[in-house]
Amino acid sequence: PSESASPAPGATREAEWSLDEISSLTKLLAKFPGGTRERWERITESLGGGRTAADVLRKSQELKKGTAAVKQVDDFTRFKQKTLGDDNALAPATNGAVASVVPDAAAEKAAAEEAAAEKAAALAESVIAGATAAAKAGMPAPNALGFSKKEQAVLETSCKRSKADDPKRWEKAAAVVGNGKTAHECELRFKELVTYFKAKKAGK
Repeated sequence: PSESASPAPGATREAEWSLDEISSLTKLLAKFPGGTRERWERITESLGGGRTAADVLRKSQELKKGTAAVKQVDDFTRFKQKTLGDDNALAPATNGAVASVVPDAAAEKAAAEEAAAEKAAALAESVIAGATAAAKAGMPAPNALGFSKKEQAVLETSCKRSKADDPKRWEKAAAVVGNGKTAHECELRFKELVTYFKAKKAGK
């Protein structure tokens, strides 16, 4: 008897993911980074297409595993080339088992964007925690992102001129602040100060 089990009667098989779906999932993983409340439910709702939260989680894990597999293949290839002088080490893999683990560009992009999103979330958590701690300790307002006085003034002016619900608020702020400051950094600097002064007021 074959070892591959057949689907149980009445069971539905998950439909193949299209490139558009993978691309959308990539963007949503970045939009809702690790640590986001009800992350998978929110991603699933935004993705649509009849996918369940279990489908989305499973596909996300596949993308991450695929990227890890690529690194393992690349490391082994470099080892062969260096130690064995294998000139064909960099040739495309013909072994089906190895080739099957190499993800497409969308998978690599998904993993990279998710890693960047998680890094941004960690930075935000650190900045907010630092602002709260400084306020409670009676220290001056922190400046974890290194905004100069001029950059701070420009940021404040931009915030006054824009609406809080403007989806492009921080992109516009970054454009006028300049000097390489990103939209995320501008938003984080704003939150850093708001957090600091709220905590300071609450401590009085």
